[in-house]
Amino acid sequence: MTDISKFIPNLSAICTIYSRILSGETIGCDETLSLVTFYNSFPSVQNIEAGILDLVLKASTERMDMILKSLYSDLNRIATLYKENNRYYDVKDLRWLWHQPLSFVEHDIRSQQEKTQEAWEELKEASNSYEMTPFNGMSKEEVAVLERRVNKLKDEYEKEKTLLNNLYSKKKNLEDERRSIPEDIFKLIYLKCHALLPVVEKYYNKPLEKEEEQSERTDSFLSMSLVASVHELCNGRQFVEMSPIDFFPCP
Repeated sequence: MTDISKFIPNLSAICTIYSRILSGETIGCDETLSLVTFYNSFPSVQNIEAGILDLVLKASTERMDMILKSLYSDLNRIATLYKENNRYYDVKDLRWLWHQPLSFVEHDIRSQQEKTQEAWEELKEASNSYEMTPFNGMSKEEVAVLERRVNKLKDEYEKEKTLLNNLYSKKKNLEDERRSIPEDIFKLIYLKCHALLPVVEKYYNKPLEKEEEQSERTDSFLSMSLVASVHELCNGRQFVEMSPIDFFPCP
């Protein structure tokens, strides 16, 4: 069962992204990933309906109407935006957003590779010198100094190598993120939202239906012929001066 009140904020955020895309705004990688997360975690129709039924049974009428109105409005907004502008959404390949971050990290990798290589060569040279100490007649003090230098260079090399490995991991994460973005992510989310609309409509009276119902009531109880009759009868007189019988037509 889906908690509708917790699902709506995520749905509203996705609805905002659809609107921003249509207005020509550019979204970032984080927002694109939120589209994927939303799609992958989208509840089933059965879970949504179970959540609505739980809401109907437990929430007050005012709260239920407010939540269902928000749910219906966002679902309908996403469905309508995509349906009316699907050609625009379908050509949006959001994977290009990863081009710049990947080029930046590749530049950093090349730079760090050079630093790591320099640290390795310096360490290798010092290590070779230290290995030759038994044969070059160095004093114990000189050997101790060289040993400390080798240990220091080892630490520096390990530090540079860790930085390089972190950059490799960062590049892999970016590539994995880019691969996780479906080409038709906007269509996929639209299909999910569109499938939910009939379920929500079973429990929610759309505002248009309420307005039509109110209009019918107005026409029934306050017709223009009735207003004209009241005006003719009451013109120039106060209601307090009239008896109830005055409101009934004379035979």
